[in-house]
Amino acid sequence: MSQPVTLQQARSVALAFIADALRTMHVPFFVIPVYRGDPPRVATLERHRAVAEQVMRRASSADWVARCRPSGGEPMHEVPLNDLPADKAASGWAIYRSRRWPKSWFRFGPEAGCVLEFWHESDGAWEAPSRNPVACLVGRAAQSLTTLDFDGRRYPTLAGLARPPWDDVEGPIDLVYTWVDGDDVQWRQTRDARLAEVGGASKVPPQSREDFRFADHGELRYSLRAVEQYLPWVDKIYLVTADQQPAWLNTDHPRLKTVSHHEILDADSLPTFNSLAIETALHRIDGLADRYIYFNDDVFVGRPLRAIDMFASDSISKFFRQPWPRLDPSPWVEHEATFVGSEKRTRDLLDQRFGRRVTTLLRHTPHPQNRHVLRDIENEFAAEVLETRNSPFRRADNIALATSLHHFYAYFTGRALPGELRYASVQLDAAADLRDRLRALGRARPALFCLNDSMEKSSPPARKGRLVARFLERFLPEPSSFERPGLGDAS
Repeated sequence: MSQPVTLQQARSVALAFIADALRTMHVPFFVIPVYRGDPPRVATLERHRAVAEQVMRRASSADWVARCRPSGGEPMHEVPLNDLPADKAASGWAIYRSRRWPKSWFRFGPEAGCVLEFWHESDGAWEAPSRNPVACLVGRAAQSLTTLDFDGRRYPTLAGLARPPWDDVEGPIDLVYTWVDGDDVQWRQTRDARLAEVGGASKVPPQSREDFRFADHGELRYSLRAVEQYLPWVDKIYLVTADQQPAWLNTDHPRLKTVSHHEILDADSLPTFNSLAIETALHRIDGLADRYIYFNDDVFVGRPLRAIDMFASDSISKFFRQPWPRLDPSPWVEHEATFVGSEKRTRDLLDQRFGRRVTTLLRHTPHPQNRHVLRDIENEFAAEVLETRNSPFRRADNIALATSLHHFYAYFTGRALPGELRYASVQLDAAADLRDRLRALGRARPALFCLNDSMEKSSPPARKGRLVARFLERFLPEPSSFERPGLGDAS
């Protein structure tokens, strides 16, 4: 298998292409630092515009295109770079190689390129035509040249722009997945034995033991593809499993490590079939960064995101709320549905600690986490954490540590803020319009989305599996470096 085609590589190529072309004709330029995850930006002065545009036309091959946003106007359509118009109203050009994948919604547009923009001169100062996160006005004393790194290559920049944005997130950010193969025969035998130990199926709520909770439609493969494309700033990825791994997974990948439940949970807690129990111990992973993002394998990134979309600063995480309060304020009762019960138990702990009653549920998205917050919770609510950790199947008296308690505890202690990203969820049910809903999701491509499986008995698993597999392949057809070569397509 050839190397995957990634958004980050495309950006790096575009930046090098523009820089090398400008150097050829001795057009002075400088690179502007951006937030982690944003396309790179190159600037030259307005007085060099005509030459710079001429250089780009001559340097272009047929597959390079450009798009501009005129001041106060709407974005222009793509134009071939070799036909770049002389448009002084354009504050700059997004220059990129437009690429499409057959029978797919996935494509490379302006987000896969580099912006070339034209700065104005006024009283010795240089002024940006559009906002950037570092400095939009650079005086003469800060115009001396230095260099900065982008993807392993050094480029010129101004002394006044040489530092990263003050509000960007620095340092490593890891990612943690939990995953299970519910079709594995040995795993199913172990689950059934564990069920017998606790008194049989009648002692465990259906929603905690039904096959849908452990179903695998191949989502992890595509979720990793999305991470490689849209979260290039993620450092290491940890896959937490019950000593399982997908056959397609490239376990030799230098940024990927599989983690057994045995490495983070005590023997008394194992084997476990309770995601809430596993989530109480994710912060125990050896070598895990202080900041990480927790993913279920049915959660996806649909567009390029920045580190600041997940963390407000090095010590402040973000969380994503449902648009209106939907948690019933009634007291917790023993026979609650497990999801509602765990949310109410979490709510009650927060009320006892902070005197604030939470009635807002959070969306099923990636969950930014801070290890120091989780350690504080583990110390303060030791009994409740241990009770959940030792529950082999979900119960209504469990707490939702990673997906709820972490966020609100951090918020009430000044270490989390609400975030806003476009989100969608598709219920994988038996409705006849499931195919249409998946297609609409693919065309819309929200920033975050979830394929939420259903315990609906009437939903034919084979049909559902085929629809999900086709959707995912159309959504992200480009293999990732986390896949072993030579195993064919994901379906």
